[in-house]
Amino acid sequence: MDTTIDPQATVGRLVTERPGRSRVFEALRIDYCCGGRKPLRDACATRGLDPLTVIELLRKADAEGGRSEDMVDADALSLTDLADHIEREHHAYLRTELPRLDAMTEKVYRVHGAAEPR
Repeated sequence: MDTTIDPQATVGRLVTERPGRSRVFEALRIDYCCGGRKPLRDACATRGLDPLTVIELLRKADAEGGRSEDMVDADALSLTDLADHIEREHHAYLRTELPRLDAMTEKVYRVHGAAEPR
């Protein structure tokens, strides 16, 4: 996995490349939506953050997002076990993730809705 993160890359681009990075930016209160055109270095300066520390947090998020030990061999599961796995892993994930995405969608609508009715 390429762990190179360019501090001159825009925060919007970094999230586009790996959406899981959005959580790091949200925790640090770095705007990757309307402020998404800002280079990471500048976004860090605005928040008084060390860019190298933020890059390390982004690398950790990247590494956690693709753990091979979490992979399940669906072919080896019975239909019941597969259904249980889907419910436990994916439905539970969506129950926590969808409210966050809904709040983000509402925010984008409030900020951009008048100019962009779609």
